[in-house]
Amino acid sequence: MTSRINRQEMSFAPESIKVLFLDIVERAKRKYGFSVENFCIMDDHFHMIIRPSSSCGLPKIMQWIKSMFSVTYNRINGLTGHTWGTRYFSRILGNLTEYLRVSSYIDMNPVKAGLVRSCLDWTYSACTFRERGHLAFLDPIPIGPFD
Repeated sequence: MTSRINRQEMSFAPESIKVLFLDIVERAKRKYGFSVENFCIMDDHFHMIIRPSSSCGLPKIMQWIKSMFSVTYNRINGLTGHTWGTRYFSRILGNLTEYLRVSSYIDMNPVKAGLVRSCLDWTYSACTFRERGHLAFLDPIPIGPFD
């Protein structure tokens, strides 16, 4: 799943805002019981592979994350109005090949954007979190099922 900031502004650029977003996602995980298997927070958008629990679907999770972030972000910056552009984009990853392709795309996003040479150099990504042992936020990469 991916979602962009309104007008593709670089709202996620400050490190403190990326930390704020991760804190909100962590709070949502505790509230709704989903898993985060991969993520990357760019300066104007984010990508995540999440697995909702059987008790709560993706729309409710995303509504909570995006609204909590918007309210907090606007309050911190003295703003009003929309923080996010369009609705998030998501799709079900139906098999292991598709899962690995999307996961690789997420990992390589900052490299392809020319921001770093290696995905391990982008601080706010699952790739770096796993490398540095910051595993509390992330859930294990699944073996399946993918249907």
